[in-house]
Amino acid sequence: MSESNHSVQKSLENETIAVVMNLGSETEEVCVKESAPKLPDNMFVYTSSVHSGLGFGKKGNISKGDGEGCVQLRPFATMVLSTSQGAITSRSIIFCFLVSIFAPHLHFKMKRTESLP
Repeated sequence: MSESNHSVQKSLENETIAVVMNLGSETEEVCVKESAPKLPDNMFVYTSSVHSGLGFGKKGNISKGDGEGCVQLRPFATMVLSTSQGAITSRSIIFCFLVSIFAPHLHFKMKRTESLP
């Protein structure tokens, strides 16, 4: 990783999370595993900044191998990677939970009208 790229990793019982930032002004290939060799070769994108170009739930290659390059991270972009596919499930559960809370308030109330005699 170059001087303009920074990362922070945290390992929990069943999951490892890595936050990766490109603070440079150009798109760069970010190989997080170069600075954190204990990370797995592939991690899932848990979330990313809007302009990062990375989709939620996709695998992010964080090391060079099998002829593939690492993740291309746009300028000033950030991504959060997770080893757990459970992150995808938990986000879906949160979405369903929010829908269940707000759905009753989204329906249109019908105005009652009285019929004329």
